[in-house]
Amino acid sequence: MLVVNQEEEWDYIPVSEREQKEPFTVVVKPLGIRKMAKLEDGYVLVKEGEGVALNQGTYNTKAVKAGIVSWKNLKDDKGKEYPAKFSSKGEVLDESLNLLPPSIIAELANVIVSISKYPEDAEVLTGNDASK
Repeated sequence: MLVVNQEEEWDYIPVSEREQKEPFTVVVKPLGIRKMAKLEDGYVLVKEGEGVALNQGTYNTKAVKAGIVSWKNLKDDKGKEYPAKFSSKGEVLDESLNLLPPSIIAELANVIVSISKYPEDAEVLTGNDASK
């Protein structure tokens, strides 16, 4: 069994950026067991008389806020760079997250959760041969 190394960080380039000359690149890390449990506990919402709902947007947002370490090459059409800003707890601030489209947030959440659950797949998911 391969353990989840909480210190390991991986560069990830979203699929839509991979053909770009200077692609938007995100450094991600696996989430610890407590963060994963808290994240998964909030995923399913059961409403009396209404059934079950999945809180996919909240799930994705929380995973990305906790799993992003940094990013580079997030620029506007004039070339202005927008670095990620973080809270004192080390989570990405909403003002930074609001710069990303929902499709990228969903993709990043999938990668972060996957490397947290299945560390042996991290190299395949991120396209990296080794950690930083």
